[in-house]
Amino acid sequence: LPTPLPTLPPTPPPTVRPTPDPTLQPTSPPTAPPSQNPSLPPTSPPTASPTSNPTVGGPHAPCYSLDVTVTLDQYPSDTRWEIKPQGQSEVLFESPPYDNSLMFLSDAQSVCLEEGTYDFSIYDVYGDGICCDWGQGSYQLAFEGSVVAEGGSFGPSETVPFATPGSDGASATDPPTPSPPDCASHLIVVDLNFDQYPVDTSWDVSRGGVVVERSPPYDGSTRATEELCLPPGEYVFTIYDVYQDGMCCDWGRGSYSVTTGDGTVIKEGGEFGASESTAIALPP
Repeated sequence: LPTPLPTLPPTPPPTVRPTPDPTLQPTSPPTAPPSQNPSLPPTSPPTASPTSNPTVGGPHAPCYSLDVTVTLDQYPSDTRWEIKPQGQSEVLFESPPYDNSLMFLSDAQSVCLEEGTYDFSIYDVYGDGICCDWGQGSYQLAFEGSVVAEGGSFGPSETVPFATPGSDGASATDPPTPSPPDCASHLIVVDLNFDQYPVDTSWDVSRGGVVVERSPPYDGSTRATEELCLPPGEYVFTIYDVYQDGMCCDWGRGSYSVTTGDGTVIKEGGEFGASESTAIALPP
């Protein structure tokens, strides 16, 4: 017989409590207390106190650039120089140390000097200057190319006074300015820049074979200037060197010039033998 299908009580569908839709209280938009614009005290445009021109205690003294050029001989380490206010002991400027790398070379230094007068001193340890036993050494001082002192032939030392361009003091290296009224005739100026042996040098002025002017003895000087007052006429100026090698250039770069009172050059030179003569004609 067929087995009847088992009869099971039907499973009722599960009954779950319905979940009601959630009810939320409406959210009001947040109400923030209104922010008031900040109240700041108004900013006025800055008012700066006027700046007055600076008050300086006085104008700065002018500064003059002096070029010091030294050409060394075979022994540079023997040489040094310094600059002082004239007649004082305070050293304002001095040379750098010279060593053998500068043998026969030139060293140039520029220093700035206030208006006034100064002494330039140059020294040689061996006592024979920088010219001309061991080379053609020399020194030169110049303001913007205008030479105020030069040399090279000296012994243990040489001191040369000079003045800045704006100074009231006249440089001792400059030939004096002649004063024509002091000479009713013709003023003639003889300027000498000696070599290492000033004592060898002399000169005279002759007229018709008769000496009317002659030099004083020179010894230990580096430079000399003589003024002559000559009446109109024909003259001969003669310069002599006892050693017969002139003033240049075996024993230094010596030179001479003969000029009129207004600066007109009659003759200049330095290289000659025992003597050199120049005719001078002075009109009435």
